[in-house]
Amino acid sequence: MNEIIELKASLAQQTLFATSDGKTIERLANAARVVNFKSGAYVAFQGEVESPLLLILSGQLRVSRLPEKGDEAPITTVSAGGSIGAVPIISSRPSNINVIANRESTVAMIGRTLARQVLCEPLVSIALNGVLASLVGHLVHCHSRRDPARRCACSCGNR
Repeated sequence: MNEIIELKASLAQQTLFATSDGKTIERLANAARVVNFKSGAYVAFQGEVESPLLLILSGQLRVSRLPEKGDEAPITTVSAGGSIGAVPIISSRPSNINVIANRESTVAMIGRTLARQVLCEPLVSIALNGVLASLVGHLVHCHSRRDPARRCACSCGNR
């Protein structure tokens, strides 16, 4: 009983759901699969067709890509309160990133069907617009740097 109350409180603090009503938080809490990851563990893999929405409850995750030829390229880190995975869900595409725990982390995983429904709710949609605008600003900033090696290895909150 206390676990579900704590989960609801954590979900209500997520950037995407901070302005959501109790009904939305309840739906998310009932459907979430909460998983603890050790440092270095893979949370999600590039190419996953059914990759879930990842809500970071504690810890920090690293986002990277593995090009066909080359080494893994770091993109960003996401800490507690942030999320990963909304873009491939709303665009109905496989995940194009790897997600690795930078340190011990607790993540709530929301399946695509529910995530797609919740991301369409007006208050969540407004928050998502803010997250996506921040992402675009972040990418413009990173790609405008002169040092190509550091272009994408910036750190910010939500994806």
